[in-house]
Amino acid sequence: MTATGPAASSPVAAVSPGAGASHPAPGPELPGTAEGKSAVPGIHPAAKAMSEADLEAGIRRILKSLKDNGHPVLAYHPWSSKHSASGWPDWTFCTETGILFRELKQEHKKPTPAQAAWLAALRGAGQSADTWRPSDLLSGRIARELAALAGLGGAA
Repeated sequence: MTATGPAASSPVAAVSPGAGASHPAPGPELPGTAEGKSAVPGIHPAAKAMSEADLEAGIRRILKSLKDNGHPVLAYHPWSSKHSASGWPDWTFCTETGILFRELKQEHKKPTPAQAAWLAALRGAGQSADTWRPSDLLSGRIARELAALAGLGGAA
């Protein structure tokens, strides 16, 4: 992926939502309904159609771009949750300046009670623990949070 112009040096700009993604970037003219809008207010049709695997692929592209631009973020995702504690978040991201715990969910799904308990406990311990959904990838939220963790500004 090659970017040009002033934003070319920014890893976040290089991985803006939809950049290299298999789903279109958000916009009012996307197909999906007669008006190009989701039946659920505020949720884009592309986000509704995106799988958790698509979301992970987007996260991996962001991590690769950050690394390629000299701002690596350590990331841990268990190969299989079969032998992990029930409800432990899907991803852990870490740099010398902080740590993020993130559960991935399809747009319409909620964390299980065990996942919600882990996220609440981690937040209670002062950690950044939250859920990411496809709309967060399309809006740029995931890229912004990972870039901030990598020391590129913003709030993680």
